[in-house]
Amino acid sequence: MLSKSSFKIISPNIKSSLEDSTLSTYYDIEEKCITGDLTNINDYVDIKDSIMKNSSIIDSVLENSSLVNVIISNCDFSNTNFGSSTIHRIKFKNCKFIGTDFNTCSVMDVSFEDCLMEYTNFNYSKIRNIEIINSKLNYASFNYSNIKNIRFDKDSFEGTEFLRVPLKDIDFSTSDIEGIKLDSNELRGIIVSYEGAIYLARTLGIIIK
Repeated sequence: MLSKSSFKIISPNIKSSLEDSTLSTYYDIEEKCITGDLTNINDYVDIKDSIMKNSSIIDSVLENSSLVNVIISNCDFSNTNFGSSTIHRIKFKNCKFIGTDFNTCSVMDVSFEDCLMEYTNFNYSKIRNIEIINSKLNYASFNYSNIKNIRFDKDSFEGTEFLRVPLKDIDFSTSDIEGIKLDSNELRGIIVSYEGAIYLARTLGIIIK
């Protein structure tokens, strides 16, 4: 695990001029500016080199989908299952992921900023070079995930689970970890604020006078 400042996320690189497109399934969407809504579908999406905005994919099953090199803003993915999907070079801004399932996904070079991510599931996922900024991760889970290079900044973690996840060099110092659930055997090398250290000590039964 590299330190907070020693890795770089590869940002999406999108053409300046894109054709408008309505969000669809069954075929690839490439180099489009996408809007639209999907609800209660069981299929997949394959989106690349595009911009997606003011849209929603909710209450759906989209396992084995692919999102690559996309800027996504003001979108809602609540209660959608992206299990075993590929999510690479994505910038999510002001998006909603309440109850979203990224179980066993490959998540690489991804930025989440100003997002609602409560009850999001990253269990068993492969996570490389991601940042989560000013977002609510309450009751999310990262259990058994394989993490290399993750940056948290100004996030909240009440009830969030990191079980069987090595926490060495993961920096929580600017975030609120009150209520976080960590594996006591994986705490070596974790980076927290003074307040965070007091909370962790309390969970371990340590009394500080």
